[in-house]
Amino acid sequence: MKTRTIKSSHQSRIRSSLASVQPVHFDAEAIKEEGWREHQILVIAQEDARLDRLERELVRQIGNRLYGAGQATSRTAASRTAAKGAP
Repeated sequence: MKTRTIKSSHQSRIRSSLASVQPVHFDAEAIKEEGWREHQILVIAQEDARLDRLERELVRQIGNRLYGAGQATSRTAASRTAAKGAP
């Protein structure tokens, strides 16, 4: 199994007794890109601005099929039903 090193965006380390409690910031996009390129694992938000309307809908449908309807999906469906005047 390949071991992977995650690079922190915080390059310089301050020597301190509190160093172990300092937050470590990760570049989430770089981690997602690496996941796709090395393992073909895709992590994407349904509302990612880089997606068009059809791509967002496809992501929503895949997510619902694999994991069930999420909270955002349930709210959207409820608002559509209310807009149509259904009980």
